[in-house]
Amino acid sequence: MNKKSHSIKYRTTAVLVILFVLFAAFLFSLIYTIGGYSKQMKFYTQNYYRVIKINSSVNSFNGAVERYVKNNTKENGEVVSDAFAQFRDDLKELHSVRFKLEDDLRYDIEEANGELALISATVSSILAADNIEDIRDVYKESLSGSISRVSEKIFSVYEALSESGKDKYEGFKGGVAFVQVLMVLFFIGFTVMAVYTMVFVKNKIAKPIGDVCEWAGIFKEGYCDMADLKFKTEDEMAQLAESFNIVKNNLVKANALKAEYEKLMQKIQNDEEHKKKFVQQLYDEKREKEAISTVAKRDGLTGLYNRRTFDGVVDEFLGKKPAGTEGALFLIDMDNFKNVNDSLGHLAGDEALKTLAGVMRMVFNGAYLGRYGGDEFTVFIVGYGSDEELEKLAADLCAKMDMNFEHEGKSVSLSVSVGVATTAGVEEYSELYMQADKALYYSKENGRNQYKLASSLE
Repeated sequence: MNKKSHSIKYRTTAVLVILFVLFAAFLFSLIYTIGGYSKQMKFYTQNYYRVIKINSSVNSFNGAVERYVKNNTKENGEVVSDAFAQFRDDLKELHSVRFKLEDDLRYDIEEANGELALISATVSSILAADNIEDIRDVYKESLSGSISRVSEKIFSVYEALSESGKDKYEGFKGGVAFVQVLMVLFFIGFTVMAVYTMVFVKNKIAKPIGDVCEWAGIFKEGYCDMADLKFKTEDEMAQLAESFNIVKNNLVKANALKAEYEKLMQKIQNDEEHKKKFVQQLYDEKREKEAISTVAKRDGLTGLYNRRTFDGVVDEFLGKKPAGTEGALFLIDMDNFKNVNDSLGHLAGDEALKTLAGVMRMVFNGAYLGRYGGDEFTVFIVGYGSDEELEKLAADLCAKMDMNFEHEGKSVSLSVSVGVATTAGVEEYSELYMQADKALYYSKENGRNQYKLASSLE
């Protein structure tokens, strides 16, 4: 058997074609049985009706003539005319139908139709006669014979149609029985093929697909050590199974490489973690050293430079003073700081000192800020523009510190006194400090809450 015969597509197509042929044959047999029977019955029913109709017309016409012969009144004459017209029309209709009869029966219809001319002339003479005896003579001699002949011919046609219809029906009944047998056979064949189709779909399509899906589910979970899929046939499902087996084997190799890669990445990650810990340790040690250094340089309460650090900054500037660049030293003293401690307590005094440090940061942005101790603060500015700029900074500080300081529902007045000296013509820090201190002393002695430049005392 060639490979094509194992193909699911080939076998499915063959099954569908057979099912279609069986269904088409079954449908054709059903249509033939119903349609053929209906056609035959319609044909003979219509023609029976025509023959019976013409026979009734003949009888009605004969009765009308007999009544007129007995009583030749005008009304009976009109009845004869109407009955003859109906008889004539029905006979012509019967003559126009082409029956499949023997030639002698068709000849009977032709003769019956040929009697119309004679009957028509006889009826006219009867209706025109005035003497009842003449009417009776014409009827007996001519009309009654013509009507009898027509009745005989029509009866012959009726008998022929009945016999032919019976023969046709009997013949058709045999054909119907044969078709019925074929329909039963087709139905049995269709049922067998339907059952075969269900078994075929279950065993050749549904079950293999289910096996592949189950295998794929295990495959999806990452388990690749299952046995290969096996199929006895050589159809598309077998080819699919073979493809899955190839993928599985490749995945086994890929998983092995992945395990080696993950192991290597874990080692690299561990090394990176070790490096991070080492760097973090160095960083922490550096921060700790910087914190220790910062604590040594800063005032513990305000965070400003302590006296030693601040003096070092100014000494370094004076020792390396760039040409054309001067600095300015501000000495700041809080007025009546003793009243704050006495009235509000030492905690309030600490808060007042922190307030002054905060205001200094706002006013002297970018300058070096320090606390000498107690309520004495220092500021050193590098590269100022003019004495007016220094005065503006000092005035701004005095204005911002002129306030009512509140603590726990109590308040005292705060203010500062400021002395300013520049490095112009000064080489030693001690000299610079002494000039600023003289300016501060002047401010305090002359009312406080004010500033004074040392250059203005000369």
